[in-house]
This record gives sequence, structure tokens and C-alpha cells, in this order.
Amino acid sequence: MNQKEISQEEFIEALCNLHKGLPRGGPGSDDYTRQALSRLKGLPASPRVLDLGCGPGKQTLVLAEELGVPIKAVDFYRPFLDTLEADAQERGLAELVRAELGDMLQLEYAPASWDLIWCEGAIFIPGFANGLKMWRPWLAPGGYVAVTECSWLKPNPPQEVAQFWEQLYPEIGQIQDCLGVIRSAGYEVVDHFTMAPSAWWDNYIGPLSAHMDELAKTGGIDPAMELVMEQCRHETDIYRKYHEWYGYVFYLMRAK
Repeated sequence: MNQKEISQEEFIEALCNLHKGLPRGGPGSDDYTRQALSRLKGLPASPRVLDLGCGPGKQTLVLAEELGVPIKAVDFYRPFLDTLEADAQERGLAELVRAELGDMLQLEYAPASWDLIWCEGAIFIPGFANGLKMWRPWLAPGGYVAVTECSWLKPNPPQEVAQFWEQLYPEIGQIQDCLGVIRSAGYEVVDHFTMAPSAWWDNYIGPLSAHMDELAKTGGIDPAMELVMEQCRHETDIYRKYHEWYGYVFYLMRAK
């Protein structure tokens, strides 16, 4: 199939449709969200919290439960927000979850609007350096940012996986590179830790692979979905072969 036959809009819509109904939009877990939050010392008693690129919002619910304050959760895909709102209602958190339809690249907030900006698996949209720079003015003095970013865990990766990431996300860097970007963007590093492969297999790759297998059985897959599934299976194969070389890292930082 010629990828040029599929428009970017069709590809993104198919990608979102493929992930609709999955437990998470990417690698992670509730426990990792809680672990990251527990390392942010000195938050105000009632912090103003913004969750960017929230997807179906598993981490949004954890933030609401743990902090007991309203969480502004932003995503560009309405069905993800519908899932979040339904889950929040079921768990008695409807009053604390404020879902907002919006493009991460087009958001505008007043300076010092937020005490904590959270972003699991979505900072690649603006790019790591650009995202941190863009969000910095929105933070109150001493405000925090918590993000997950895919990073190299070892230097000199094999050619196949290096080429894969060069095409998918050329900004991927080693952990020390990312820590340098954080400091250059006007933050102090609070902490960082790497999520185990189980965060990929159990909560993302496993459910996604099972979902693709079910779709393949039903047939009638349109060209956009076929292309998306082909690329997702390739991404899964790359992770299976090279997961010791890269992974998601939680980076925690505070505005200087």
C-alpha cells in the first residue's frame, strides 16, 4: 500500500479509533503516576493542575483521587474525553475532572496559571524541548512539571532500532541529554525514573495487540486503519527486540 494515498487527517483519525476503548493511550500505570506524584514535595495545599494530552485519562483520575482538587484535562480527541468523563462519573470524581477539547499546540493560558502541569506520553507532540519552553510561563513560581518521554537507556543502539526512532521521533535522546534540556528550559531537575517493561506489555502493547487481532478477524478494515495497524505492529516488534535500549522515563522538574 502506498502511504501517500492516506492523508494525515485520515491516519490520525484511524490511529485514535484504534486506541479508543483501550485502557491506556500509551505505556504507564496508576502506580507509576502515584510514584511520580509522591516525589513532588512542596505542592500547594490546593494546587491548580493541568493534564495535557490526557487521552482516556487514567492518570487524570489518579491525580484527582490523590490530590482531591479539580484537574483540567485537555485532549484533541473527543471520544477520549467522553471515556474520561464516564470513568470519572463511575468513580465519584465527576466534580473534580474538567475535560476540555483542545489542541496542545494552540493552547493559551495566562502567566502563572498552574502549579502543576502533567503530561504522560504526549510531550512528543510539541517536542520535548519546545513543550517545556512553551509551558514554562504558565507555571506559578516554583511550579512543577511531570512528563514521560521516550528516551535511550543505553548509548549506541543497534542500527535497526536507531533508524526506527530517527523516522518516528528524531528528538529522542539519552537520559542525560533530556536532563540538560530541562535545565536549559528554566527548570531544576527534581527526580527521574524509568518505567519497567511491564508498563508497556501489561497496559499498552498487550491490550493493543489483542485489539488488533480482533479487528483483523472481523475484516473490512479500511486502508487508513490497515496502515495504522501495520505501523503499530512494527512498533511492537521493535520494542520486543530492543526494549533494553529504550523506554519511557518520568521526568520531574520545578520552575526556577
